[in-house]
Amino acid sequence: GATDASSAGGAGVSPSGGTGAGPTVAGGAAVAGGAAGATSSGVARGVTDTTITVGVAYLNLSGVQYLGPDYDVGDVRAQWNAVLAGWTRRGLLPVAGRTIKFAFHDYSVLDASQQRSACAAMIQDDHVFAVVAPEYFYQQGASCVAAENHTPVITSDGPANAVYRQAAPNLYTIMLSSTDQMTNLVYWARDKGLLQNRKIGVYYPNDPASQQLVDEGLRAPLQRVGSKITASATTGNANGGPEDALAVQRFHSAGVDLVVLMTSDLGFLQQADAQGYHPHYMGSDYNGYTTYLNAENFPADQFDGSPAVTVTDRGTLTTGAPLSPSARQCLDDYNRYTGAHLSPPPPGGHETAAYVYVMLACDESQLLLKALQGAGRNLTTATFEAGLTSIRNQPMNYFPDVSFGPGRYEGVQQERTLSWRSKCKCWVADAPAQPLSMPG
Repeated sequence: GATDASSAGGAGVSPSGGTGAGPTVAGGAAVAGGAAGATSSGVARGVTDTTITVGVAYLNLSGVQYLGPDYDVGDVRAQWNAVLAGWTRRGLLPVAGRTIKFAFHDYSVLDASQQRSACAAMIQDDHVFAVVAPEYFYQQGASCVAAENHTPVITSDGPANAVYRQAAPNLYTIMLSSTDQMTNLVYWARDKGLLQNRKIGVYYPNDPASQQLVDEGLRAPLQRVGSKITASATTGNANGGPEDALAVQRFHSAGVDLVVLMTSDLGFLQQADAQGYHPHYMGSDYNGYTTYLNAENFPADQFDGSPAVTVTDRGTLTTGAPLSPSARQCLDDYNRYTGAHLSPPPPGGHETAAYVYVMLACDESQLLLKALQGAGRNLTTATFEAGLTSIRNQPMNYFPDVSFGPGRYEGVQQERTLSWRSKCKCWVADAPAQPLSMPG
């Protein structure tokens, strides 16, 4: 798994299909300050006697906001600055003897290569000490910052296992690696009886990194549990295109009755509906499968009751579970800072993108704060990462408890089973959190 750092430093395929040689950033320019985020004088980059500069890299969904309000993540800068305001009121700043300055950079949901541009700007222009990123930074950004530029990253979703090995000890994710998300899906499905007598089809992006992810995260684990992929199809258009119809035709003719969608979820489902093809579906958190970005528009007759496995707390508030005191404080801090009236999803309703992003800001910033507190006044990359690896059973707002440790870079070690309900067009948690299904 991604927690095995025994081959740290070795080359591996990155999400962009490259290898882990570095330290460089977009365009091949060397980073001022060199390895481990240190300056030529030995002082940690981004750290002065009074301040710590932290980069915040976040997803810009403006290119797809025409799809509806669920594609509006809100004012990300205000979300993070609200955290700082709350810390200041409660006396949590300064930390490690310093205040925190955020340097914000966004990247388009339609162009993953912009993650490398954000990486370059944070390292070369802002000279950040560390980077936090709400989500989707795993595609190219995490590798650029952590593996190529030896700078600590805290983010939610993780890249493939190979990137963790290249990036160790700089990459820390709340969720599982992409590889482990797929592997855990297989063992969860086996334990739920979902694989029995099924012909499995997999739809995924047509790039080398995705092919490796399918081979390592799905094909090999399926073989280990006595199953196999019957048919597969790929596309170059994650937002829907002509390949969706071809994939549906291929799966239908091959008798596929269980589909794993790793791309173009909505496009495939709409084409399956149009062609009268009604297989079963299953999935994980990979590529936002279980998020607000997809669920609103899924065809009810195609997808109602479909199960998924998540390592988040998604779907719990929908069942009527109360908001935790920590999450309430997070929300109150944001509303107080902005004057907004953002609220959690009601029972039987679904979360908004803005609500999720407020929770992600609080969760990732809590890990940042804990690491800085652990590092103390003698703040270096090494003391910061020692602070991160000392975190055990840290409560989160949007996830089960998080723990890191030496060689352990994926924080969550629990899962939940979800089902998609047409009544609310949302994911609903079917069971309490339990240990991950995949072997430890």
